Amino acid sequence: MQSGEALEELEEMDDLERDKARSKPGLIARAKMAVFEGVQRYGFIAVLLGASIPNPVRTQRT
Repeated sequence: MQSGEALEELEEMDDLERDKARSKPGLIARAKMAVFEGVQRYGFIAVLLGASIPNPVRTQRT
């Protein structure tokens, strides 16, 4: 990840916060905001809990 990419993601979060006041955000926008706010508020614990959730896309090998 480049520093410019990180800045774009932070700008996207700012845009989502501003748009939240105007209209009801969609599911993806709400999920992004929840993850961002959780990491800001709880730091490492939020990252650890998020990483422990199993990936539903992954297929089981038999």
